[in-house]
Amino acid sequence: MKVNNILSSEKFKNTFIYIALNIVNNSVPFFILPILIIYLSPKDLGLIGIFNMAFNFFKNIIGLGSLVQIQKMQLTYSKEKFSQRILTSYLIAFFVFLILFSFLTIIPSNLFEELKIEKQLILFSLASSIFWYYSNQSLQIIQQDKKVILFSKIIISVTILNFAGSYLFLMFDFGYYGRIFGIFVAQVFSVLITFTLNKEIIKFENIFKIKKNEILENIKQGLSFIPFLLGNWCNKNFQKLVILSFVNIETFGLYSFGLSISRIVSISVSSLSQSLKPYINEDLFSKKKSKVLKSGIIIFLAGIFFLIISIYFIDLILLIFDKESKFSEFKYLYVILMFVAFLESITLYFKNIFIFFGRKKYLNYQVFSYILLLLFYSIYGPKDIYIFMIFISIYFVILILFFAYLIIIKMPKWNYENK
Repeated sequence: MKVNNILSSEKFKNTFIYIALNIVNNSVPFFILPILIIYLSPKDLGLIGIFNMAFNFFKNIIGLGSLVQIQKMQLTYSKEKFSQRILTSYLIAFFVFLILFSFLTIIPSNLFEELKIEKQLILFSLASSIFWYYSNQSLQIIQQDKKVILFSKIIISVTILNFAGSYLFLMFDFGYYGRIFGIFVAQVFSVLITFTLNKEIIKFENIFKIKKNEILENIKQGLSFIPFLLGNWCNKNFQKLVILSFVNIETFGLYSFGLSISRIVSISVSSLSQSLKPYINEDLFSKKKSKVLKSGIIIFLAGIFFLIISIYFIDLILLIFDKESKFSEFKYLYVILMFVAFLESITLYFKNIFIFFGRKKYLNYQVFSYILLLLFYSIYGPKDIYIFMIFISIYFVILILFFAYLIIIKMPKWNYENK
């Protein structure tokens, strides 16, 4: 297919829109940094970081994995049957929410106080997770229907509300809860909008048609995804848990601040990798090894460019907004975190190639080796956040070199089969 035909195709345009939306939606923590610097302290950001960890944990388990199945069900079931399955998943999510809420409320408050965490913070993360689940289910229905413009409007509206709501609550001196309220209000708004748009599918009168065996079947299917979802959560959050084990909330807040800065690097490089993925796959299928390697070099150089721009940008933000020097003292930590984000996002290029050839075992090796490495460091490593992040960066450098060896030396011998 010629390049101009690819660029003008509906699939390419839709893919480009989704990539752009992904960058915009995930960049909110980065672009809201100036506001957070003005209104919040490092301790406040540490508590927001804990809220985000809990929120990500609950949203992984609250629907018992049914998010993984939604688009497949939409393609295979009749409209009425699909409506019943959607409502079944909503019902299950609500019961899981009630169980988790009851469990959290009976835990003594002094246990949370010993961990220096407010009980209300965890309860709020749970409440936010169920609204996120409901809105995300509805959004996937719209996405599968290929209503790209409508999908885009909703994502942009929710992102703006997330940003504006946080700013408004912070301005009225709600403290770190201002940022949390902004996230919560955006999720509630998304649920109301998506439920209204999907009212032909989400018909609540169909709840009475749901049978007991359908609920049990949904639970059974969902539970099979839980190990994968929890493994994915651990892979993304275990590093934070290790850091929390040897730093106070203030230092964790500075670390969380650095993670928000590093998002612009990881999102930019990851989105570039994903946008080049169809072309890399074509080159892999055609066995054009040199073109595959050139794409890797382009991603690497673009990553360095985004890294340099981000370092300059954070200098500018701190100079303009951090008048009290609450965050400037740890500037070198932010640079290390951006470098780690750059290295981690580069691995996506290699992972896509492994997935193409069905070499998923390398991805499993990476996840298990990373978690084992973090466990080892948490027991034997120095309790210093700078040394820890340098240790992590060395791990990713070694990992990239190993992946590059596999691609350059091993790839020509691979066949297109699942191994």
